Amino acid sequence: MASVNPHDPLVHSGQDDGYDPSVASQWNPEHQDLVSAISYNDDGQRMATSSADHRIKVWDIDRTESKFKLLDTFKAHDGEILETQWLASIVAQALGSVGTDFKLKIWVEDVSSQPNSGRRFSCVFSYSNPSLVPFASLSFKTSLYIETTLAILSSDGRMRIFTTANEPDALTDWTEHSTFSVCEPPARGDETAFKVSFHPDSCPHWNLMGAGLASTAISMVVAAMGTSKVYRTNADGRFYLAAELPGHKGIVRDVAWRPEAMLGCDFVATTAKDSRVRLFRVSVKNAPDLVTSVLRHQEAQLAVNAGHEGPASGITARPSSAAGDIGSQHQPSGIGAGLQGGMTAMDQAGLGVGLVEEVAQCVQELPASIGMQWRIKWSSSRAKQLFTAGDDGEVRVWAPAATKDSETTYELFGVINEE
Repeated sequence: MASVNPHDPLVHSGQDDGYDPSVASQWNPEHQDLVSAISYNDDGQRMATSSADHRIKVWDIDRTESKFKLLDTFKAHDGEILETQWLASIVAQALGSVGTDFKLKIWVEDVSSQPNSGRRFSCVFSYSNPSLVPFASLSFKTSLYIETTLAILSSDGRMRIFTTANEPDALTDWTEHSTFSVCEPPARGDETAFKVSFHPDSCPHWNLMGAGLASTAISMVVAAMGTSKVYRTNADGRFYLAAELPGHKGIVRDVAWRPEAMLGCDFVATTAKDSRVRLFRVSVKNAPDLVTSVLRHQEAQLAVNAGHEGPASGITARPSSAAGDIGSQHQPSGIGAGLQGGMTAMDQAGLGVGLVEEVAQCVQELPASIGMQWRIKWSSSRAKQLFTAGDDGEVRVWAPAATKDSETTYELFGVINEE
């Protein structure tokens, strides 16, 4: 099991010590069973490890001494913990977890409790899967307007979307917004793999907005058995299938967005049982040029500010509050707008109300000789390195090639041996 700090090119794995933390850090987290998941919060200062021993450990990263300090250990589930994810730090020091006991739980730090008391993190929300199958993956997204969305994916291929009911930090009260299937339920006894991840960027790239997607829309990528799909929210906040990533020849183990989509398209990396790591470019079909996209976006924004219908292309604007009034009135994201019946800017461009037609293309397959890779992660650093962890106990670091195609071509930068 390996994970990457989103703010530094550091790799951490739940093994014995052996490497300089300035390059990579290996240590023994002293769980009583297999370490099943590792996750960092968004500022890279905290890490959670979870295990088949039913427990979560939260660590503070002390960079001055280049070591981890254990903040607390607590029993989280009555079964193996399959995944943990942190919420945005602007909301709270909080994380979510899912386990084989069919439950999702959300934990919030209680600073009044002593470190290592077993009570530093309190469960403020628990949800049991009515289908009585384990949740396999979860992801949180906090929008620019401080609204938090939760996606939980169960091992029968069912996706559930929740939003905070009123205030962003009201983590005790969630509203189930929608539920839908992302694949056919696997047969009993089948090997399964599921993963969901929201896009890390605060808004869609300029080509999507220019083609009709609202600036408040959110995106997620889903790996479900042998498929990988991109979903985005339309004008009424409902997810629609935007693109399917083609070419997988086995179940997809993991998926990851490349952060900072500055090129007018998105990049997604996947790793599958066929021992292939694939890089995909997801772009708007027949995308307008940059100038046209900017003009369309400006027209739509002017329509929003004026509170009337947009240009003749059928764009419908949502009445907005007075300029400078964001601090006094909560402006919802695409999902929030849908719950309130509001219409977002650029609602009726593209395929329908807020839908945009996209295409996905595999731009690179990393060599099959590296063997099966189980985890994949992009760093948020400027280097945009890609990390993969595989069956051979090695973490591979991939970096953009020093060519004119560096944005779509990656080459091996280094290998970290975990043994």
